[in-house]
Order: sequence, then structure tokens, then C-alpha cells
Amino acid sequence: LELADAEGEVRSIGNAHLALGEALRYAGQELDALDHYQIAIDFAGAYGNRDSEVWSRMGEASTHLQMGNFDLARASLAAANELVSDPE
Repeated sequence: LELADAEGEVRSIGNAHLALGEALRYAGQELDALDHYQIAIDFAGAYGNRDSEVWSRMGEASTHLQMGNFDLARASLAAANELVSDPE
């Protein structure tokens, strides 16, 4: 994340947050993972990085599943599905 921040490239910053979300989720640090996924989603949405937004939403959904938050997981998956279903 420090390297991406220093570079200043918004796509790299968003993707670094996605990667941190993944690592934290696998480490069982779900709340921290959700924070990083949300930052990644915000960057992706603001700068049109749909691929990163889809993967961030799916990571968010997986985290919610791990936590037993099934309604939130469904909402994250619905948002990801909307992104992949929209041709724009």
C-alpha cells in the first residue's frame, strides 16, 4: 500500500486495498478486511475499474459469509452481479 500511495496511481491504490482485504480475510481479521474492501470499492467506482470492483464485492461477500452475515453477503453478491450484468 505504501508503494501504491507513493506512486500516486489510483488504480494501484485501489488494487492494493483489494489485496489487503484478501490477506486480512484469510488471516481472520474480517472487520479490517471489510474496511479495505470498501476503500477498494470506492476507488474502483470512482475511477471506473469495474474488474477491481467486482473482485472487491466478491471478497466483501466472502467476508460477510465468514462472519455469518448472510443478508449482507447477498447484498454484496447482488452488487457484483449487477456490475457483470451491465454491459457498460
